[in-house]
Amino acid sequence: VVGGRNKYLIDGHLAQPSRVQNLFHSVQLNVNNPHFLIMQGRITKVLNMKPPEILSMLEEAANVEKAFVKGVVAKLVKVKDSSAMTALEVCAGGKLFNVVVDSESTGKQLLQKGDLRRRVTIIPLNKIQSKPVPSTVKNAADKLVGEGNAEVALSLVGYDDEVQTAMEYVFGSTFVCKTSDAARECRECDSQISSILKEQQKLKNKIGEKNLERKKLENEVKRVEMEQKECSLKVDKLIEKHAWITSEKQLFGRSGSDYDFTSRDPQVARDQYEKLQAEQSGLEKRVNKKVMAMFEKAEDEYNDLISKKNIIENDKSKIKLVIEELDEKK
Repeated sequence: VVGGRNKYLIDGHLAQPSRVQNLFHSVQLNVNNPHFLIMQGRITKVLNMKPPEILSMLEEAANVEKAFVKGVVAKLVKVKDSSAMTALEVCAGGKLFNVVVDSESTGKQLLQKGDLRRRVTIIPLNKIQSKPVPSTVKNAADKLVGEGNAEVALSLVGYDDEVQTAMEYVFGSTFVCKTSDAARECRECDSQISSILKEQQKLKNKIGEKNLERKKLENEVKRVEMEQKECSLKVDKLIEKHAWITSEKQLFGRSGSDYDFTSRDPQVARDQYEKLQAEQSGLEKRVNKKVMAMFEKAEDEYNDLISKKNIIENDKSKIKLVIEELDEKK
């Protein structure tokens, strides 16, 4: 603002307001957002804003429904015991200023459209994963240092049910102890519990592997049973097809018999049988050719004899006629 009038510069040169607006539109910047431009004198104020003030500005800038933005962690909890305030702040650390939202899409809107001037961490309720202290670990801590001397940090704060997952993420895995001795014993106990949990996980993995092996064994047993049934059906069909099996099956496997399978390998016998069959087939082919040749020769000789016989009979008839003519001339 110069002399009570707005003055616009682009690259150090005077420019009309319409040209400035066109420039913003060309890079898809929303100039109608009240927080799109931060006027001189407000920059320091924005940088010094408290988390709730920043959150309010982000909601307005990103045009996000307030129902989707739950708020800053520090504003979502109520400390039940003021003596634990410092311990809870240490437990939560920087997470106290994280912003809790309903989903990652809302968080994305805040980050992309909020015109952020400082780093803000988002906790989306639909994605965050928490690991709260198991009740068994809490009971063990009570037995170790006495009930009330070690409390899960989560139990020392109040909050709405809708943000429980976020609170478990921030406070759920930490103990707040009344004395340093209790804290030391809990830390040692925690180390032992961690080792026990690791061993427990190893045992679970081994049990899983054993169950898998048992499953494989069960499948193998089923496969063998199926093969046994198939073999039984094949045997029944063979007995039905070959009557001699019934009368000689008592000899199967007997020493010195034709069915002594220990001294005579069935596979070797089968190979020999197939070899003999092949030789027999070859002999049949050769014998058949020889017989056919003999048959053809005999047939040719027979046809030759018949031809000669016809010639002789024909000549005999002619001679007989000649003799008869000679007799008449006498």
